[in-house]
Amino acid sequence: MKPSRVVLQIAKILLPLGILAGGAIGMMFLIQGVEKPEPRSTEREIPLVEVLQIQPVQSQLVVPSRGIVQPRVKSILTSRVRGEILEVSPALASGAFFKKGQLLLRVDDKDYRSALATRKADLARAQLALEIEIKEALISKKEWEKLMKGKPDPLVLREPQLAETRARVEAAEAAIAQSELDLARTRILAPYDGQVDERLVDLGRFVNVGTSLGRIHGIEAAEIRLPLLDSELAFLDLPHDLVDTGGIFEGPAVSIYAEFLGKPREWKGRIRRMEGEIDAKTQMIYLVARVEDPYNQEDEVDRITLPVGLYVRAEIQGRRLEDAIIIPRKALQREGEVFVVTGKGQDLQLERQRVHILRKQGDEVIIAGGLEVGDRVSLTTIDSFVDGMAVKIVQDPGAKR
Repeated sequence: MKPSRVVLQIAKILLPLGILAGGAIGMMFLIQGVEKPEPRSTEREIPLVEVLQIQPVQSQLVVPSRGIVQPRVKSILTSRVRGEILEVSPALASGAFFKKGQLLLRVDDKDYRSALATRKADLARAQLALEIEIKEALISKKEWEKLMKGKPDPLVLREPQLAETRARVEAAEAAIAQSELDLARTRILAPYDGQVDERLVDLGRFVNVGTSLGRIHGIEAAEIRLPLLDSELAFLDLPHDLVDTGGIFEGPAVSIYAEFLGKPREWKGRIRRMEGEIDAKTQMIYLVARVEDPYNQEDEVDRITLPVGLYVRAEIQGRRLEDAIIIPRKALQREGEVFVVTGKGQDLQLERQRVHILRKQGDEVIIAGGLEVGDRVSLTTIDSFVDGMAVKIVQDPGAKR
């Protein structure tokens, strides 16, 4: 028997409703089986900061600079005579050292010895002529006194002739002195203890007056020109009146550093003068540091040569501060600003504080104003800083610098 049309229509209506009802019942069972999440705390996490409690300390200012080592004395050997070079010392070689008074080069002196002998002969003739004139003047005076009365005429006493012969003697003596000087100049001697930069002539060359023979420099002391800004001079103990010092003074100590022979080296020097002009292009002032005995002629065991031409770093010893306030560079949250922890106990806050920076020196910053003794400065960087935000201290707040 076939179901009626009415039954089929009712089945079509109830079947979707049954499916929906079953899904709803299943969803209820699933929802009841899921664990409810625990409510989270909305309390804000308080950041931890490391602090430094400010205390005054003694500090030595250091002013850095850089420069190139130069000899204190450098010269160009020049010929004062003309002639052929007959001898060249092994000490007149590039890089060689020599002592003051050591023979460096010799020019042929035959012509100068001959000239000296001629001048000596001229002097002998002039001296003989002078002796003759003196005797003739004496005879003339006696004859006048026998035959005449009154004051004799200068011509009678042969005074002009005597003056002329005396002048000839003086000229001959001067000529001998010049010949002896020329003869001595055929031997070129070292003017000081030094080192040869470059030899410019060699054996057999004919030189004239003014010919350059070589470039040399002294090894007694080396100098380094150190450029500084005008503002940096305030950190150094320099004479107030440089005129009274003659431009040369015993200034602050200088430590010289460089890499030499594969190792870091250090030398000690001292500021000895300040140059008279400010560089128009850079607006720098140059202090000149001097290092004594750069080639270690005194044979100190721990010292090494400071060669000319070496590029070096210098640290000039500055003023000594007795009650300086110093913080690490990392305490600067931004230029001229630090964070200070205020409050007591658990009620601590972080506040922004402007500071006046006197000088940055290595990993430290010297503060001239804005911080007081006992202030607690944050050493921790805070990215999302809010003025007055609550903080906790990592270390003992009583820790001092």
